[in-house]
Amino acid sequence: MMIEWLITWGGSEAVKFIAQEVIGELAKGTAEDYVKDFFKQGISDAIGGIKNGKLLQKATAQAIKYFLDLIQQELEDAELSEGELKAYTKPLKQFIKNPSVLEVLVSAFDNNLKILDTKILATIGNEINPPLPDEFNWDFVAEQYRRRVKKIIRESDELREILDSENLDKLANKNSEIRPDFDLEKYQEGILEQYGNLKLESLDTSGYAYNQLTLWRMFIPQNVRESQEFLPQIHEIPKEYRQRLKDTGQFGEDFSQEQLDSLRRRYLDRPIRSVLELVEDRNYQYLVILGDPGSGKSTLLQYIALQWAELPLKDLPLEPIPLLIELRTYVRNHDANKCQDFLDFLEKGSGITCQLPQQELHAKLQNGDAIVMFDGLDEVFDPAKREEIITNIHRFTNVYKKVRVIVTSRVIGYKPQKLRDAQFDHFMLQDLQEEQVEDFIQRWHDLTYQDEGERERKRERLKRAIKDSSAIKELAGNPLLLTMMAILNRHQELPRDRAELYNQASRVLLHQWDMERALINAKIDPITIDYKDKQAILRRVAHFMQGNIAGLAGNLILGDDLERIISEYLKSVDINDARGVARALIEQLRTRNFALCFVGAEYYAFVHRTFLEYFCAWSFVWQFKETQSIEINDLKNDVFGKHWRDEKWHEVLRLITGMIDAKFVGEIISYLMEQDGEEEKFVNLFLAGKCLFEVRSRHDISWEKSFVTWINGYLKWRVQDLYSLTLAQPLTVDLTPEAHQYAGKFARGQATLEKGKQVYLNTLAVATVETYLKSRSIQTAIDKSDSWNRDLREIFNVADLVLPNIGKLECRPVLPGEKEFYLPPEVTENRIAYLAVQFEENLNQVQLLGFVSGRKINQFQESISLTEMDSLDVLIQEIDWCRKLVKLRQWFDGIFQTGWQPSELLPHTNFRSSRTATSEPEVRTISGGKIINWGSGANQTVLVVKVTDKFEEEEEKIDICMRLYSVDEIPHLPAGLQIQILDESGNSCTREEAGEEDDWIQLEIGCEPQEQFTLEMSLGEEVIRDNFVL
Repeated sequence: MMIEWLITWGGSEAVKFIAQEVIGELAKGTAEDYVKDFFKQGISDAIGGIKNGKLLQKATAQAIKYFLDLIQQELEDAELSEGELKAYTKPLKQFIKNPSVLEVLVSAFDNNLKILDTKILATIGNEINPPLPDEFNWDFVAEQYRRRVKKIIRESDELREILDSENLDKLANKNSEIRPDFDLEKYQEGILEQYGNLKLESLDTSGYAYNQLTLWRMFIPQNVRESQEFLPQIHEIPKEYRQRLKDTGQFGEDFSQEQLDSLRRRYLDRPIRSVLELVEDRNYQYLVILGDPGSGKSTLLQYIALQWAELPLKDLPLEPIPLLIELRTYVRNHDANKCQDFLDFLEKGSGITCQLPQQELHAKLQNGDAIVMFDGLDEVFDPAKREEIITNIHRFTNVYKKVRVIVTSRVIGYKPQKLRDAQFDHFMLQDLQEEQVEDFIQRWHDLTYQDEGERERKRERLKRAIKDSSAIKELAGNPLLLTMMAILNRHQELPRDRAELYNQASRVLLHQWDMERALINAKIDPITIDYKDKQAILRRVAHFMQGNIAGLAGNLILGDDLERIISEYLKSVDINDARGVARALIEQLRTRNFALCFVGAEYYAFVHRTFLEYFCAWSFVWQFKETQSIEINDLKNDVFGKHWRDEKWHEVLRLITGMIDAKFVGEIISYLMEQDGEEEKFVNLFLAGKCLFEVRSRHDISWEKSFVTWINGYLKWRVQDLYSLTLAQPLTVDLTPEAHQYAGKFARGQATLEKGKQVYLNTLAVATVETYLKSRSIQTAIDKSDSWNRDLREIFNVADLVLPNIGKLECRPVLPGEKEFYLPPEVTENRIAYLAVQFEENLNQVQLLGFVSGRKINQFQESISLTEMDSLDVLIQEIDWCRKLVKLRQWFDGIFQTGWQPSELLPHTNFRSSRTATSEPEVRTISGGKIINWGSGANQTVLVVKVTDKFEEEEEKIDICMRLYSVDEIPHLPAGLQIQILDESGNSCTREEAGEEDDWIQLEIGCEPQEQFTLEMSLGEEVIRDNFVL
């Protein structure tokens, strides 16, 4: 029977032993039954037309035999012994009978199918025991099997007729063309080769080979925050001057102040999450990842591709194939008529990882077995082409509805509406957090330095530079600039040589400012403008900015001023049509941000404030050293003398001393020490010390004089200020075992070690503040706090403590050596105060350093300096103030503070009910009031406050009406009675005064959630104030 089956099934070809064994198992049944089982899984209608049963048996036999031989060949290529090969015989017998496997195998007889479902084969095949070797290639097996089935069909007249010989001939002719194979192993190798290593040649020209620094090892997953509603043109506005633009009406006409604040608040309320967690979340099929220059957008997509490429060969079909389309390269190919669309590009394009055939790729995409990534939408410079590509991406998602798609872009120039309408979710890459920077530094030095001593020395030097320099710390949040720091740290010391860091960083950013491209686009003859010219332009821009009314704090320049500066420079280097060239370059800045960026309303700014400070310092040094238009006395008197009192200038002044000869620095330090800094607490001496640190060679500076002057001035300041310092002395509190128990319990439930550390410290901080407040007889409700809520502390970085009927305190941990503490976005609102809780190394004790009132913190603030702390003695007063605060939102829940009551219980008011019915479902009103007794013997009055809370276009709007009535026999208010509303800063918003015949007066204002204001009522010299919060 066995011989008969082999003759019938196998033909004259040699049969491998696995096929013999498996076919022998099948021979126990009848060939006819297996053929029926085989073909009923797939194209039974076509096969039903074949009358010759032997023909079907032969086709089935040839297909199954070849498939099994391919499997055995893959096992043999893995260099398995004969005994190991035979161990697969039994599981393969079950494998070949599996209905899902049969369905895949018979699908090869469908002439319209271009690629087999290798995912099913791999999923079932990977359950085989013993496991298949890692290098087992299911894609190769499936493709070779598919081609053999086509050959079987072509060699049979009857099969060819039934299965459409005409189409088969076309397929045969098309297959005869030279076209790439769908070879996943080759594609895997291409990804590893193209994206495996970090591209550091442009950052480090020393020739050092960073062979161990693969992207796979160095990638630090960043965090993202959803930005679906938060418009990018808002986000791109540098925070230093956003308020100034709004105040001067230069922000734009599309958004009101309330809308902007609402959008930002919603954005900041969104939780941050790991970008890899987001990518792995199948609930997000279409994503747009936005980020600043160098923030890691392209690196993210390359890492996703590498994740797939690092899989064992046998597992490749199990995961979606990553298709990374660099849009810059795509546009270049498309413009050169090398491709018509995205699939055509992936098959024929030049400059891509590996060419893939369209037909097979089309099948993969239809099945959803791919993740398509479009990188660098912002790098399509032509706006019309960019819009066309966005349309094509949308059309692509309509054709291939199962495919996941990711698009990346810089924020500036990106318009979200089209992709938002196409159901794309938008997320913003966040700066690297402190622990992520630490992780990067650890990995970098472990992989770069072989000598342990040098490795530790360089690692600690970089960490110290980031910790000690706020400017460097800010830049370290950007992956590109952090990489540049690590490279520079290899060759020279930071932060003393940070001017060189800024120089190199600016060169990289300016290299991307392709001025020649801008001129060609503007139909102006290209001219040669190198990075030195660009640096010269930025020096002039920075010098102009610091001379503005807003000074360095502004980081803002009008487009007209920028055009004039660029034009004047170009004229100085004999460039024709300087103004036309300047306009072309500025127009380029509208769509691309380099060292400068367009921020709207005809304003431009430096992308990173640090570069403003650097180029400003360099402008003075250039005038001093190169053009010699200023002398040392000018530097001392007009630069240092004018600005040493202003701490915003200290970084600029320090950079200047790091860029000039030491002997001149010595004169500047002497000058600073001669200044009378007593009123400024001798800030001149501290600045002098910092300038001294910038000097590498100090033998030209008089150490003895400098040191003695420093010490005398410093001690004098300490003695004079001793009393004021003692008022804010920290309070030491012992940490109880119970506090550690809670902290450990809460931390153990967290997903990561870093999150566990965060929760542990937050818990100890809250427990410490509770202990202190209990000692002052202040009631707390720690169990009602978010920090004590399991679900909320897992999501948010909160350390709050609830004071019943008053509000919340935020208890922020401070580690040894820190000079400020971080404010997570979720805690910048609705807080009575922020307390600094500093830990010792052993966590046995903490110090309560002081607090900052919540009224002083704006919702965009990111940190609080420890120098801003008020004494704890004042905290009780702050809590008392908040206790008396009238919380208007609680009125909707029927909760009125002492002295206040629903308006219908008050005499002679026109508000008939405390709750007003409305036909609008999203509008609610509440009114309450109290009786005002004037100590001057005047009439009693009634104050009624009506709150209307409504939603318009998904934005909350709150209107307040405050009305003052007379309630005595005399129906008129006292003449001269005044009321006014003050904002949080004490400024008057609106006021009203009662006339002789008035029986009531009122004020109306619009407010936002959490907004605080004061109603001031005055009669003669008597003043009554009530503080309100929404």
